[in-house]
Amino acid sequence: MTQYLARRDALKLAALGAAAALHASPQREPAPRRQLFPPELRAGKEPFHGLKVGLTSYSTRMLMLEPSLKALQFLGVRYISLKDMHLPLSSTAAERADAKKKIAKAGLEVLGCGVISLKNDEAQIRHALEYAKEIGSPVATIAPDPDALPALNKVAKESDILLAIHNHGPEDKKFPSPYDVLKAIDGLDQKIGCCVDVGHTLRAGVDPLEALRKCGRRLYGIHMKDITDSSPKPRNVPLGQGVVDIVGMLRYLVESRFQHLVALEYEAEPDSTIPGMSASFGYLRGALAAI
Repeated sequence: MTQYLARRDALKLAALGAAAALHASPQREPAPRRQLFPPELRAGKEPFHGLKVGLTSYSTRMLMLEPSLKALQFLGVRYISLKDMHLPLSSTAAERADAKKKIAKAGLEVLGCGVISLKNDEAQIRHALEYAKEIGSPVATIAPDPDALPALNKVAKESDILLAIHNHGPEDKKFPSPYDVLKAIDGLDQKIGCCVDVGHTLRAGVDPLEALRKCGRRLYGIHMKDITDSSPKPRNVPLGQGVVDIVGMLRYLVESRFQHLVALEYEAEPDSTIPGMSASFGYLRGALAAI
């Protein structure tokens, strides 16, 4: 009954935040005068009850970096996980410094990067961690080949960057669910952990909430999304409009005082993502208020 009430209240409260989506511009560069910053964010307070809620920049993959930063400002979100289309892995140190400066100037903070595919190549692994370090990201979200794990373990021991292996659902022959990640990293350095993609997890036939619990202290990131059903090929929809137990996961994350990035990854409508992202962040604010 408690969960039912929380979900019901969340839907009511989220409607207030999600209503902003009706006014969200489909333009590629939202006008600053129409920003959706809630009062608590304008006042410098944390609007997500202690959770570090942000956005994977893959969600704005059709935009360049600066319009993507404007979109985050527009949505009232301060944390970002950078994808390489916004800052290539092949970028120079100067280009990384410039991007980091732009992000800071926008009042935003990098808490993640990736997903970065890694082969059994120590030099490539070191390059990826250097990239994360230079942009100020404490966590690198990765998709390594299984035979790369020994080299990954070696480099992890020498680094202060956390490595979060991302699961990609039933099509992923390496790590379809977080449980496959946990099995693979058993015995490896504690800096190697999981980034749970909740949509892909459900598609793989695993309860995302239970997966978060089982990952425990090795949970270093979350890609939050909602899907229409648990089939292998559902549609991505705004949070709260699908079958993923968003409220249950948020309650767990608040109670466990989760300190890493909870990043919305919105994959639908790539040419006009702002309304769906706005609705999703509105739902998150409402759900957390209900909790």
